Amino acid sequence: MKGFTLIEALVATLIVALALVTVSTRVSLAAKVAKRTQEQTFQRWVAMNAITELRLKPGLPDTGRSDGDEEMAGQNWRWTMDISNAPGIEDLRRVEVEVTREGIENATVLKMVALVGETTAGANLRPWSGWPDTAQPGGQNALPGAPVLPGQRQDPRRGLERDR
Repeated sequence: MKGFTLIEALVATLIVALALVTVSTRVSLAAKVAKRTQEQTFQRWVAMNAITELRLKPGLPDTGRSDGDEEMAGQNWRWTMDISNAPGIEDLRRVEVEVTREGIENATVLKMVALVGETTAGANLRPWSGWPDTAQPGGQNALPGAPVLPGQRQDPRRGLERDR
């Protein structure tokens, strides 16, 4: 007798069906995780933008609650900021930002907490060129006393230069 019996064919079909269900479940789960990770990333960016805008304003921020909207990646986000005195530190504020997708019920909420102090008026921020070699030790924007790489020399008047 050649070929498969009916029971063997049914067992093989059952094994293939279970494998397909497992694979499709894993793919679906991976897609959900990727979507959630993307949403959390956008929420973090919205929260960091709100905190950065607060930090760039001169002076110590006032305590209280505020909110706002921001569009990012074609989606509307709603943030709420609660500013309170930092416990035990006079010139420091505790900032808690909550971010959620606008218009979606039961949307997930991201909370981010930061400490913000008084901004110094006319702070002398160092320009950053954005080139990778300037961020390396001994690069153009390196801090004084940073190691000098081979082929470079330190000139106190003009910073680091490459030997030619």
